[in-house]
Amino acid sequence: MSTPATEKAREAGELHPSPAVGKNGYAPLPNVPDDCVEGAVPPVGLPPPVYQSNPNFQQACTQYQAPPQPSFMVRQTEPQPPDYLPLALVVTVCCCLPFGIIGVVKAMEVRNRYTIGDMIGARDASRAAKRWSLAGLISGIVIQVILYGFLVVYYVAILPQLLNQAGLQDGR
Repeated sequence: MSTPATEKAREAGELHPSPAVGKNGYAPLPNVPDDCVEGAVPPVGLPPPVYQSNPNFQQACTQYQAPPQPSFMVRQTEPQPPDYLPLALVVTVCCCLPFGIIGVVKAMEVRNRYTIGDMIGARDASRAAKRWSLAGLISGIVIQVILYGFLVVYYVAILPQLLNQAGLQDGR
């Protein structure tokens, strides 16, 4: 209905307010006097009420105001994927420097991507950090085994023959 039609229906007595609508056209709040309702939405079809400023409004209605509710955001995410930073640091220091450095970079990328909420990127970086760290660990162990094997062969088999040929062996 339009505003003039509403006024005509009201004057003719054809409009009957529902029990959910107070005398000022607003939905009444429980246990709150009608003059303390501020900011309620009028029902559809009625013109908006004209507000008159009341300087004592806050003082008169403070007992009816609801306490402020805390607002917070609940962020439901899965836990951070493992970053393998300790493994990457051990590989960097003890085994294979190039692979270890890449492992450290990927481990830090896991933390950064998790912080910004990129869970897929964090999982990918976690797998890459693990891959590079394990590759560095395995290659470092293989290189050290080969190196120590070479040293043992050198000192046990090659060096005594060289000393024998030079005539510097003890016992002669």
